[in-house]
Amino acid sequence: MTGHYTYDQVADRIVAELDVPRPALSTLRAAAATAGRTRGTNQRVRVTAGMPRPLQGRVDRQVLFDATVIDTWLANHPARAARRARAALAAAAPEDRQAAVSYTHLTLPTS
Repeated sequence: MTGHYTYDQVADRIVAELDVPRPALSTLRAAAATAGRTRGTNQRVRVTAGMPRPLQGRVDRQVLFDATVIDTWLANHPARAARRARAALAAAAPEDRQAAVSYTHLTLPTS
């Protein structure tokens, strides 16, 4: 089954790539069921934000995800962008922070 991830493997990849607590498998299943739906812009960035849909069908009674799609999703995960923005904000001079960043961006949760 090379090139594919199960739900357990997706959870392991999330932990490894995003350095967050392991999500419950029920959380991943719920995210897969709602994949592709848009979310409000005022919501916190969830670990499952933008999670790709599983592949059609099952193999040995397991739901599978394309490994390349999952790895690409994790490499471009919204939580990474939020962390980069917070790091840039922390490194900016105080006058730059006041002039260039909105309150919404300052209060964006981490994960």
